[in-house]
Amino acid sequence: MKIAILSRSDASGGGAGRIADELTAGLRTAGHSVFRVYRKGEPASGRDTVLMPALRGEQGLRQTLGLDLSSAPLLLLLAHRGVELVHFHDHHMAFGLRTAQAVAERLPTCFTFHDYTGFTGGCLYPGACSRYELGCGRCPETGRGAQPAGLDRSASTWDANRRFAATAGVVGISPSAHFAALAERGAWSGRGVEVIPNGVDTVTFAPELRAASRSAEGVGTSERILLFVAAQLGDPRKGLADLCKALQPRFDNDPTLTLWLVGGEENLPPELALVGGRTRRFGRIGTKSRLAQIYAAADLFLLPSHEDNLPCTAVEALSCGTPVVGRPVGGIAEIFEHGRNGVLARDRTVEALGWAIDQGLSQLTEQQSRTAARSFAESRFGMATFVARHESVYERAAAEQTRRVGR
Repeated sequence: MKIAILSRSDASGGGAGRIADELTAGLRTAGHSVFRVYRKGEPASGRDTVLMPALRGEQGLRQTLGLDLSSAPLLLLLAHRGVELVHFHDHHMAFGLRTAQAVAERLPTCFTFHDYTGFTGGCLYPGACSRYELGCGRCPETGRGAQPAGLDRSASTWDANRRFAATAGVVGISPSAHFAALAERGAWSGRGVEVIPNGVDTVTFAPELRAASRSAEGVGTSERILLFVAAQLGDPRKGLADLCKALQPRFDNDPTLTLWLVGGEENLPPELALVGGRTRRFGRIGTKSRLAQIYAAADLFLLPSHEDNLPCTAVEALSCGTPVVGRPVGGIAEIFEHGRNGVLARDRTVEALGWAIDQGLSQLTEQQSRTAARSFAESRFGMATFVARHESVYERAAAEQTRRVGR
Protein backbone atom coordinates (compact mmCIF):
# COMPACT_ATOMS: atom_id res chain seq x y z
CA MET A 1 0.00 0.00 0.00
CA LYS A 2 0.91 3.62 -0.50
CA ILE A 3 0.11 5.31 2.80
CA ALA A 4 -0.80 8.97 3.31
CA ILE A 5 -0.02 10.56 6.70
CA LEU A 6 -2.07 13.75 7.25
CA SER A 7 -1.89 16.34 10.03
CA ARG A 8 -2.43 20.00 10.80
CA SER A 9 1.29 20.75 10.98
CA ASP A 10 4.73 19.28 10.71
CA ALA A 11 6.88 18.76 13.83
CA SER A 12 7.20 22.51 14.36
CA GLY A 13 3.52 22.68 15.35
CA GLY A 14 3.59 20.37 18.38
CA GLY A 15 3.14 16.75 19.42
CA ALA A 16 0.69 15.55 16.76
CA GLY A 17 2.83 16.88 13.93
CA ARG A 18 5.95 15.48 15.52
CA ILE A 19 4.46 12.01 15.81
CA ALA A 20 3.16 12.18 12.24
CA ASP A 21 6.66 13.08 11.04
CA GLU A 22 8.29 10.34 13.12
CA LEU A 23 5.82 7.74 11.86
CA THR A 24 6.44 8.83 8.27
CA ALA A 25 10.19 8.45 8.72
CA GLY A 26 9.82 5.07 10.44
CA LEU A 27 7.53 3.67 7.76
CA ARG A 28 9.82 4.85 5.00
CA THR A 29 12.81 3.25 6.73
CA ALA A 30 10.80 0.00 6.88
CA GLY A 31 10.38 0.17 3.11
CA HIS A 32 6.89 1.62 2.78
CA SER A 33 5.84 4.29 0.28
CA VAL A 34 4.51 7.19 2.38
CA PHE A 35 2.91 10.42 1.18
CA ARG A 36 3.04 13.16 3.86
CA VAL A 37 0.51 16.04 3.82
CA TYR A 38 0.20 18.89 6.33
CA ARG A 39 -1.48 22.30 6.43
CA LYS A 40 1.02 24.44 8.34
CA GLY A 41 4.78 24.44 8.92
CA GLU A 42 8.05 24.50 7.04
CA PRO A 43 7.95 24.39 3.21
CA ALA A 44 7.80 20.83 1.96
CA SER A 45 10.85 19.15 0.45
CA GLY A 46 10.65 16.11 -1.80
CA ARG A 47 7.91 14.84 -4.08
CA ASP A 48 6.24 12.73 -1.38
CA THR A 49 5.83 15.58 1.12
CA VAL A 50 3.24 18.30 0.47
CA LEU A 51 2.43 21.49 2.37
CA MET A 52 -1.26 22.14 1.60
CA PRO A 53 -2.06 25.57 3.08
CA ALA A 54 -5.58 26.23 4.31
CA LEU A 55 -7.76 28.03 1.76
CA ARG A 56 -8.89 31.55 2.54
CA GLY A 57 -11.94 31.50 4.80
CA GLU A 58 -11.76 27.74 5.27
CA GLN A 59 -11.72 27.73 9.07
CA GLY A 60 -14.55 30.25 9.34
CA LEU A 61 -16.81 28.29 6.99
CA ARG A 62 -16.04 25.09 8.86
CA GLN A 63 -16.90 26.62 12.22
CA THR A 64 -20.07 28.45 11.13
CA LEU A 65 -21.57 26.23 8.42
CA GLY A 66 -19.71 22.93 8.79
CA LEU A 67 -18.33 23.24 5.25
CA ASP A 68 -14.88 21.93 4.30
CA LEU A 69 -13.23 23.64 1.36
CA SER A 70 -10.40 21.11 1.50
CA SER A 71 -12.44 18.00 0.60
CA ALA A 72 -12.21 18.13 -3.19
CA PRO A 73 -8.55 19.27 -3.40
CA LEU A 74 -7.46 16.60 -0.93
CA LEU A 75 -9.38 13.79 -2.63
CA LEU A 76 -7.91 14.78 -6.00
CA LEU A 77 -4.41 14.89 -4.50
CA LEU A 78 -4.77 11.45 -2.88
CA ALA A 79 -6.12 9.96 -6.11
CA HIS A 80 -3.35 11.55 -8.18
CA ARG A 81 -0.70 10.08 -5.88
CA GLY A 82 -2.28 6.63 -5.88
CA VAL A 83 -2.82 6.56 -2.12
CA GLU A 84 -4.37 3.32 -0.80
CA LEU A 85 -4.68 4.06 2.93
CA VAL A 86 -5.00 7.36 4.84
CA HIS A 87 -3.93 8.05 8.40
CA PHE A 88 -5.30 11.26 9.93
CA HIS A 89 -3.71 12.97 12.91
CA ASP A 90 -6.12 15.62 14.29
CA HIS A 91 -8.65 15.62 11.40
CA HIS A 92 -10.95 18.18 13.06
CA MET A 93 -8.14 20.74 13.32
CA ALA A 94 -6.47 19.88 10.03
CA PHE A 95 -8.99 19.04 7.31
CA GLY A 96 -12.44 18.90 8.88
CA LEU A 97 -14.84 16.08 9.53
CA ARG A 98 -16.65 16.21 6.18
CA THR A 99 -13.31 15.75 4.48
CA ALA A 100 -12.37 12.87 6.77
CA GLN A 101 -15.74 11.23 6.10
CA ALA A 102 -15.37 11.64 2.33
CA VAL A 103 -11.93 10.01 2.49
CA ALA A 104 -13.13 7.17 4.74
CA GLU A 105 -15.94 6.32 2.31
CA ARG A 106 -13.34 5.71 -0.41
CA LEU A 107 -10.20 4.45 1.34
CA PRO A 108 -9.25 2.51 4.47
CA THR A 109 -8.66 5.18 7.09
CA CYS A 110 -6.99 5.45 10.49
CA PHE A 111 -7.24 8.29 12.99
CA THR A 112 -4.97 8.93 15.98
CA PHE A 113 -6.36 10.75 19.03
CA HIS A 114 -3.79 13.33 20.15
CA ASP A 115 -6.44 15.27 22.09
CA TYR A 116 -10.21 15.10 22.66
CA THR A 117 -11.36 16.56 19.31
CA GLY A 118 -11.82 13.17 17.67
CA PHE A 119 -14.53 12.04 20.11
CA THR A 120 -16.09 15.28 21.45
CA GLY A 121 -17.98 18.20 20.00
CA GLY A 122 -14.71 19.89 19.11
CA CYS A 123 -12.88 20.81 22.32
CA LEU A 124 -9.19 20.01 22.65
CA TYR A 125 -9.43 19.31 26.39
CA PRO A 126 -12.78 19.67 28.19
CA GLY A 127 -11.57 20.14 31.75
CA ALA A 128 -14.31 19.01 34.13
CA CYS A 129 -16.98 18.88 31.39
CA SER A 130 -18.22 15.38 30.54
CA ARG A 131 -20.95 16.35 28.06
CA TYR A 132 -19.03 14.54 25.33
CA GLU A 133 -20.31 11.31 26.91
CA LEU A 134 -23.88 12.48 26.19
CA GLY A 135 -23.52 13.85 22.67
CA CYS A 136 -22.44 17.40 23.61
CA GLY A 137 -24.70 20.40 22.92
CA ARG A 138 -25.11 23.43 25.20
CA CYS A 139 -21.32 23.71 25.14
CA PRO A 140 -19.83 25.76 28.03
CA GLU A 141 -16.98 26.72 25.71
CA THR A 142 -19.18 28.62 23.20
CA GLY A 143 -17.32 31.79 22.29
CA ARG A 144 -13.96 30.24 23.10
CA GLY A 145 -11.77 27.73 21.30
CA ALA A 146 -13.60 25.44 18.88
CA GLN A 147 -17.05 27.05 19.31
CA PRO A 148 -17.40 30.56 17.82
CA ALA A 149 -19.33 33.22 19.72
CA GLY A 150 -23.09 32.89 19.37
CA LEU A 151 -22.91 29.51 17.62
CA ASP A 152 -22.85 26.12 19.30
CA ARG A 153 -22.01 23.38 16.78
CA SER A 154 -20.80 20.93 19.41
CA ALA A 155 -23.73 18.50 19.02
CA SER A 156 -23.45 18.35 15.21
CA THR A 157 -19.65 18.00 15.45
CA TRP A 158 -20.04 15.16 17.96
CA ASP A 159 -22.50 13.45 15.63
CA ALA A 160 -20.11 13.86 12.69
CA ASN A 161 -17.38 12.24 14.78
CA ARG A 162 -19.78 9.38 15.56
CA ARG A 163 -20.60 8.84 11.89
CA PHE A 164 -16.94 8.90 10.96
CA ALA A 165 -16.12 6.35 13.68
CA ALA A 166 -18.92 4.05 12.47
CA THR A 167 -17.61 3.92 8.89
CA ALA A 168 -16.35 0.45 7.93
CA GLY A 169 -12.62 0.49 7.38
CA VAL A 170 -12.00 3.27 9.93
CA VAL A 171 -9.73 2.37 12.85
CA GLY A 172 -9.16 4.61 15.87
CA ILE A 173 -5.72 4.73 17.48
CA SER A 174 -4.83 6.17 20.88
CA PRO A 175 -1.33 6.71 22.28
CA SER A 176 -2.62 5.82 25.75
CA ALA A 177 -5.07 3.34 27.21
CA HIS A 178 -6.56 6.20 29.21
CA PHE A 179 -7.51 8.15 26.08
CA ALA A 180 -8.81 5.00 24.38
CA ALA A 181 -11.25 4.54 27.27
CA LEU A 182 -12.34 8.19 27.01
CA ALA A 183 -12.93 7.85 23.25
CA GLU A 184 -15.09 4.79 23.84
CA ARG A 185 -17.21 6.84 26.30
CA GLY A 186 -17.58 9.58 23.69
CA ALA A 187 -18.35 9.55 19.97
CA TRP A 188 -16.45 6.26 19.50
CA SER A 189 -18.82 4.38 21.82
CA GLY A 190 -19.20 0.82 20.61
CA ARG A 191 -16.03 1.02 18.52
CA GLY A 192 -12.80 -0.53 19.75
CA VAL A 193 -9.78 1.76 19.80
CA GLU A 194 -6.26 0.43 19.28
CA VAL A 195 -3.56 1.56 21.73
CA ILE A 196 -0.20 2.41 20.16
CA PRO A 197 2.11 4.43 22.45
CA ASN A 198 3.97 7.27 20.79
CA GLY A 199 7.29 6.25 19.27
CA VAL A 200 10.66 7.90 19.74
CA ASP A 201 13.81 8.22 17.68
CA THR A 202 16.13 6.42 20.10
CA VAL A 203 19.16 7.15 17.91
CA THR A 204 18.82 10.93 18.21
CA PHE A 205 17.45 10.92 21.76
CA ALA A 206 20.30 9.06 23.45
CA PRO A 207 21.85 9.07 26.95
CA GLU A 208 25.40 9.15 25.56
CA LEU A 209 24.94 12.90 25.09
CA ARG A 210 24.85 13.61 28.83
CA ALA A 211 28.48 14.30 29.75
CA ALA A 212 29.26 16.38 26.66
CA SER A 213 26.00 18.30 26.95
CA ARG A 214 26.47 19.21 30.60
CA SER A 215 29.99 20.36 29.84
CA ALA A 216 28.85 22.43 26.86
CA GLU A 217 26.07 24.06 28.92
CA GLY A 218 28.47 24.89 31.75
CA VAL A 219 26.71 22.70 34.31
CA GLY A 220 28.74 22.15 37.46
CA THR A 221 29.24 18.71 38.95
CA SER A 222 27.00 19.48 41.93
CA GLU A 223 24.29 21.31 39.97
CA ARG A 224 21.00 19.48 39.51
CA ILE A 225 18.85 20.38 36.53
CA LEU A 226 15.05 20.13 36.55
CA LEU A 227 13.58 20.37 33.05
CA PHE A 228 10.16 21.55 31.85
CA VAL A 229 9.25 21.50 28.13
CA ALA A 230 6.04 22.65 26.43
CA ALA A 231 5.09 24.06 23.04
CA GLN A 232 3.85 27.08 25.00
CA LEU A 233 5.24 27.49 28.52
CA GLY A 234 2.26 29.67 29.43
CA ASP A 235 -0.38 27.09 28.45
CA PRO A 236 -2.35 26.69 31.72
CA ARG A 237 -3.00 23.03 30.90
CA LYS A 238 0.72 22.26 31.17
CA GLY A 239 0.90 23.32 34.82
CA LEU A 240 3.96 25.60 34.99
CA ALA A 241 2.29 27.82 37.61
CA ASP A 242 1.76 24.88 39.98
CA LEU A 243 5.27 23.64 39.27
CA CYS A 244 6.75 26.97 40.38
CA LYS A 245 4.68 26.87 43.57
CA ALA A 246 5.94 23.37 44.32
CA LEU A 247 9.54 24.30 43.60
CA GLN A 248 9.74 27.54 45.61
CA PRO A 249 10.40 26.02 49.06
CA ARG A 250 12.78 23.48 47.57
CA PHE A 251 14.77 26.14 45.76
CA ASP A 252 14.89 28.17 48.97
CA ASN A 253 16.50 25.23 50.78
CA ASP A 254 18.67 23.71 48.05
CA PRO A 255 21.11 25.94 46.12
CA THR A 256 22.07 23.10 43.73
CA LEU A 257 18.71 23.17 41.92
CA THR A 258 18.08 24.99 38.62
CA LEU A 259 14.94 24.97 36.47
CA TRP A 260 15.41 24.82 32.68
CA LEU A 261 12.49 25.90 30.50
CA VAL A 262 12.07 25.02 26.81
CA GLY A 263 9.17 26.39 24.74
CA GLY A 264 7.35 29.48 23.56
CA GLU A 265 7.30 32.26 26.13
CA GLU A 266 3.97 34.00 25.49
CA ASN A 267 1.72 34.60 28.54
CA LEU A 268 4.16 33.24 31.10
CA PRO A 269 2.49 32.79 34.51
CA PRO A 270 3.36 35.32 37.24
CA GLU A 271 4.28 32.38 39.50
CA LEU A 272 7.50 32.07 37.50
CA ALA A 273 8.83 34.90 39.70
CA LEU A 274 8.84 32.42 42.61
CA VAL A 275 11.87 30.71 41.05
CA GLY A 276 12.84 33.38 38.51
CA GLY A 277 16.39 33.82 39.71
CA ARG A 278 17.14 30.12 39.35
CA THR A 279 15.87 29.47 35.84
CA ARG A 280 17.34 29.24 32.37
CA ARG A 281 15.04 29.84 29.40
CA PHE A 282 15.94 28.34 26.02
CA GLY A 283 12.89 29.45 24.06
CA ARG A 284 11.78 27.18 21.24
CA ILE A 285 14.29 24.57 20.09
CA GLY A 286 14.32 24.06 16.32
CA THR A 287 16.20 20.77 16.01
CA LYS A 288 15.82 17.33 17.56
CA SER A 289 19.55 17.02 18.18
CA ARG A 290 19.66 20.23 20.24
CA LEU A 291 16.59 19.20 22.21
CA ALA A 292 18.15 15.79 22.88
CA GLN A 293 21.22 17.47 24.37
CA ILE A 294 19.04 19.40 26.80
CA TYR A 295 17.07 16.30 27.83
CA ALA A 296 20.27 14.35 28.42
CA ALA A 297 21.81 17.12 30.54
CA ALA A 298 18.83 17.23 32.91
CA ASP A 299 18.54 15.22 36.12
CA LEU A 300 14.75 15.05 36.13
CA PHE A 301 12.04 15.83 33.59
CA LEU A 302 8.96 17.42 35.18
CA LEU A 303 5.44 16.86 33.87
CA PRO A 304 2.98 18.83 36.06
CA SER A 305 0.14 18.82 33.48
CA HIS A 306 -3.49 19.28 34.50
CA GLU A 307 -4.64 17.42 31.35
CA ASP A 308 -2.55 15.39 28.89
CA ASN A 309 -2.48 12.31 26.70
CA LEU A 310 0.93 10.65 26.34
CA PRO A 311 3.34 13.57 25.84
CA CYS A 312 6.18 13.12 23.34
CA THR A 313 8.42 15.23 25.57
CA ALA A 314 8.39 12.72 28.43
CA VAL A 315 9.05 9.81 26.07
CA GLU A 316 12.01 11.68 24.56
CA ALA A 317 13.36 12.47 28.02
CA LEU A 318 13.23 8.79 29.02
CA SER A 319 15.02 7.86 25.81
CA CYS A 320 17.83 10.22 26.85
CA GLY A 321 18.03 8.44 30.21
CA THR A 322 16.28 11.17 32.18
CA PRO A 323 13.69 9.98 34.74
CA VAL A 324 10.24 11.63 34.77
CA VAL A 325 8.16 13.11 37.58
CA GLY A 326 4.49 13.58 36.73
CA ARG A 327 0.95 14.03 37.95
CA PRO A 328 -1.66 11.23 37.80
CA VAL A 329 -3.58 12.65 34.81
CA GLY A 330 -4.31 11.36 31.30
CA GLY A 331 -1.84 8.76 30.09
CA ILE A 332 1.07 10.03 32.19
CA ALA A 333 1.05 6.96 34.45
CA GLU A 334 1.65 4.82 31.33
CA ILE A 335 4.90 6.59 30.40
CA PHE A 336 7.20 5.28 33.14
CA GLU A 337 7.50 2.74 35.95
CA HIS A 338 6.85 4.39 39.30
CA GLY A 339 9.86 4.17 41.60
CA ARG A 340 12.15 2.73 38.92
CA ASN A 341 12.49 5.40 36.23
CA GLY A 342 9.89 7.92 37.36
CA VAL A 343 7.66 9.10 40.18
CA LEU A 344 3.90 9.57 39.97
CA ALA A 345 2.44 12.09 42.40
CA ARG A 346 -0.15 10.69 44.78
CA ASP A 347 -2.78 13.20 43.66
CA ARG A 348 -3.06 16.42 41.66
CA THR A 349 -2.27 18.90 44.42
CA VAL A 350 0.78 21.16 44.52
CA GLU A 351 1.84 19.43 47.73
CA ALA A 352 1.78 16.00 46.08
CA LEU A 353 3.76 17.35 43.13
CA GLY A 354 6.39 18.69 45.52
CA TRP A 355 6.55 15.30 47.28
CA ALA A 356 7.06 13.54 43.93
CA ILE A 357 9.91 15.91 43.01
CA ASP A 358 11.54 15.19 46.38
CA GLN A 359 11.26 11.46 45.73
CA GLY A 360 12.74 11.84 42.28
CA LEU A 361 15.69 13.88 43.54
CA SER A 362 16.43 11.46 46.36
CA GLN A 363 15.88 8.16 44.53
CA LEU A 364 16.21 8.56 40.75
CA THR A 365 19.29 10.63 40.00
CA GLU A 366 21.77 7.74 40.05
CA GLN A 367 22.96 5.94 36.92
CA GLN A 368 20.82 2.88 37.69
CA SER A 369 17.62 4.91 37.25
CA ARG A 370 18.93 6.57 34.10
CA THR A 371 19.74 3.16 32.61
CA ALA A 372 16.24 1.93 33.55
CA ALA A 373 14.70 4.98 31.86
CA ARG A 374 16.55 4.32 28.62
CA SER A 375 15.81 0.59 28.67
CA PHE A 376 12.08 1.22 29.20
CA ALA A 377 11.97 3.76 26.36
CA GLU A 378 13.68 1.35 23.96
CA SER A 379 11.35 -1.54 24.76
CA ARG A 380 8.05 0.34 24.95
CA PHE A 381 8.50 3.31 22.60
CA GLY A 382 11.21 2.19 20.16
CA MET A 383 10.59 3.08 16.53
CA ALA A 384 10.64 -0.51 15.26
CA THR A 385 7.84 -1.46 17.67
CA PHE A 386 5.94 1.74 16.85
CA VAL A 387 6.05 1.02 13.11
CA ALA A 388 5.18 -2.67 13.48
CA ARG A 389 2.08 -1.86 15.51
CA HIS A 390 0.91 0.55 12.83
CA GLU A 391 1.55 -1.99 10.08
CA SER A 392 -0.75 -4.43 11.88
CA VAL A 393 -3.50 -1.81 12.23
CA TYR A 394 -3.18 -0.78 8.58
CA GLU A 395 -3.65 -4.39 7.49
CA ARG A 396 -6.81 -4.61 9.59
CA ALA A 397 -8.22 -1.36 8.15
CA ALA A 398 -7.51 -2.48 4.60
CA ALA A 399 -9.12 -5.89 5.20
CA GLU A 400 -12.24 -4.27 6.65
CA GLN A 401 -12.52 -1.95 3.66
CA THR A 402 -12.17 -4.91 1.29
CA ARG A 403 -15.00 -6.73 3.08
CA ARG A 404 -17.19 -3.65 2.81
CA VAL A 405 -16.57 -3.24 -0.93
CA GLY A 406 -17.24 -6.95 -1.47
CA ARG A 407 -20.69 -6.82 0.16
